[in-house]
Amino acid sequence: MRNAFPLLMLLLATASAEWICLIKNGRIQDSALPNLLVQGIVVKSLQHYTSSSMITVDSTTQNPLEEQALVRLVKASCSKHRNDADILVARNSKIRLSSSSSSSAWDLDRIDQRSLPLDQSFTLGNGVDGRGVTIYSVDTGILVGDPEFGGRASTLYSAFSSTVDDNGHGSATAALAMGVTYGAAKQARLVALKVLDHTGHGDVAGVVAGFQHVLDHLTLPAVMVLSWQLTEGYYNTVLNATIQQLVDRNVTVYASAGNNKKDGCETYPAAFNNVVSVGGTDENDRLSSFSNYGLCVDLYAPATNVTSLHGTRYSGTSFAAPRVAAIAATVLQQNPKLSSDELVTILTRDATVNAIKNLPSGSYNRLLYARPRAFGGSRLDTLQPSASLAFFLSPSPFCVVVFFFFLFFFFSSSATATGVLM
Repeated sequence: MRNAFPLLMLLLATASAEWICLIKNGRIQDSALPNLLVQGIVVKSLQHYTSSSMITVDSTTQNPLEEQALVRLVKASCSKHRNDADILVARNSKIRLSSSSSSSAWDLDRIDQRSLPLDQSFTLGNGVDGRGVTIYSVDTGILVGDPEFGGRASTLYSAFSSTVDDNGHGSATAALAMGVTYGAAKQARLVALKVLDHTGHGDVAGVVAGFQHVLDHLTLPAVMVLSWQLTEGYYNTVLNATIQQLVDRNVTVYASAGNNKKDGCETYPAAFNNVVSVGGTDENDRLSSFSNYGLCVDLYAPATNVTSLHGTRYSGTSFAAPRVAAIAATVLQQNPKLSSDELVTILTRDATVNAIKNLPSGSYNRLLYARPRAFGGSRLDTLQPSASLAFFLSPSPFCVVVFFFFLFFFFSSSATATGVLM
């Protein structure tokens, strides 16, 4: 450890880089700060949450070998005899939006039917509207007072001095999830985390801080939407770990697959295996011209020229993810105790298979389908049994006759066999 210190002190001439250190189960002690300052590392922030702490530091290293030394130093300063598995260090990567802006909404119309042409309607079933479910939107914030949100929107956290959506992206994605006009879950509650500024940019530290606020004030059942991507295309340990904390608390996370026209396994957070990655399609059931694809993309939903807040048209996988999250909310409305795995299984099982026409090979050809559901159904209504099991679980009069005939035959045969043996 001591050998790393002189190395760190030689980095003053290189470019600056921010790092974050998260302790999942414990607190970073204030006594750690002087040790970092002595090594020429600037502490930008220290935040404490109910069961965790996070520190953001600024160093000057870019060389991979020097980064390893830095990680060891920051981790040692944060640990204070804590379990190493609870201490995570990663770059404070930058993030950006996954969309652009460009009546009937073809995109809403499309998801409640198996095939084209569109039938000019959207129907989920009486009372199926996401009521009682919370959708966490991690974006540019939300215009809380807009009539489209019907008084069901609020802000939990902002990484900036203002909570107002000064970009519009967060409000547009929220409208697709739970808006009264264009939303798929028209009575769900939305809680906003503003982690992107008016230009659509932010960083991982702001996102992780927002996640900690959610963990501290979690309202279940819930889903979460991430409609942005890391500007640096590599795995971020701290971001992945905090998403896993949410999943462990039964919050299913839906992320836009990205608009890079490439393998979705190269774009984060969508490529994390603990999120549902959502790609995009157009009005003709073709892969959106900008959408990522591949084995890391779990589902596809309308994303080209979709209609959202105030009738504005948008394009981007940012607008596919909230649609999927909204349908997930309607499933949770009926079955609030579903685990994250069960919820994902339902959505992928219900999806329309092989509907997307030009999807590259090696991709899951699954288009979001909002299967009609009657409100008040039991879990059995959602997690359908096999055909043979369903035969007995929902018996017709004919089934009852067959069943009792079988019992009579079985016990008669048993009696005869017993007599022979005696």
